[in-house]
Amino acid sequence: MNKLILIILFFLPQALLAQELSRKDYQAGEYRTGLTLDSILVLKGEPLDLKESDCKRCYEPAKNTIVRYDGMELWFSQSGKSDKAYLYLFSLTKDSLSTPRNISIGSTKEEIVAAYGEPIDELWHWFKLSCDNIVSYYESGKFGDYTTTGISFCLQRNKVVEIMLGQGSP
Repeated sequence: MNKLILIILFFLPQALLAQELSRKDYQAGEYRTGLTLDSILVLKGEPLDLKESDCKRCYEPAKNTIVRYDGMELWFSQSGKSDKAYLYLFSLTKDSLSTPRNISIGSTKEEIVAAYGEPIDELWHWFKLSCDNIVSYYESGKFGDYTTTGISFCLQRNKVVEIMLGQGSP
């Protein structure tokens, strides 16, 4: 029985083994979902831009804050029950950071597949005009809704130009 399990694991494509995401997959460098807005402001300093708005599609009253730095956009949510805003989505467009699986701006689709397995979803440029396609891996929800937990790579000419990491807002 143990030999059978080992044989199955040996022949099971690495793509299937690599698809499972863990909490550490939702980070790049020291940035990860769940950090507070205050901690990011201390870490990064004054942003290029900071916009606040009420969340109209949230399940409960909440305030969204979008913070932009050079090569990075961070989305925070603060529910009416919390005095802190938490990072739930961020986007990278500069190559100074990589994912825990060593994918960064400039990586190829082949490198993504080697690190994460076959994509769960591929969307074409209609979703985001700056991309030829978007390769996605997620645990729950559906790409583009507010319950998604996952990571997506925006590709142009087979190279990563943007990495989007997110988790449903806390």
